[in-house]
Amino acid sequence: MGMSLFVERCPNIGEVLAHPDADPEIEVGTTADLHKAWQAIHFLLCGEAWSGSGPAAFLLAGGTEVGEDMGYGPVRALSSADTQAAAGVLEDVDAETLVSRWDRRAIASAQLYAIDANAEDEEKASIAHFYAPMRTLVLDAAAAGEGVLIYML
Repeated sequence: MGMSLFVERCPNIGEVLAHPDADPEIEVGTTADLHKAWQAIHFLLCGEAWSGSGPAAFLLAGGTEVGEDMGYGPVRALSSADTQAAAGVLEDVDAETLVSRWDRRAIASAQLYAIDANAEDEEKASIAHFYAPMRTLVLDAAAAGEGVLIYML
């Protein structure tokens, strides 16, 4: 099965962030599953395999940890302001733009999870497929003044 990263709209993000050490009653909205494309999407957005800074790195480096470890770490909650900042990045990066950043050597060097740098066409199609709904989710959450939750299972 492997690791998959999920991004969910969170209408009550203020309540979640007010008690980050508790396992909050999370009222979730729409969910986007990035499947095994999560690290490649992060890399193509910010240029880093595991870290990064600023709004472009929101998938793996953004937000506030809330609740307990879910196996691959706790849920990370992005405030409505952080969600709006991430949306500002995503607004200019549609799926076609994202996959146009593919650099086989950089992808191979980064050793991204579940990505075959030599299978460019297949990997780009998969990345675009999983990126597009997540992008829409974050843009919609930002427009509604909501936050997002990010977690890995």
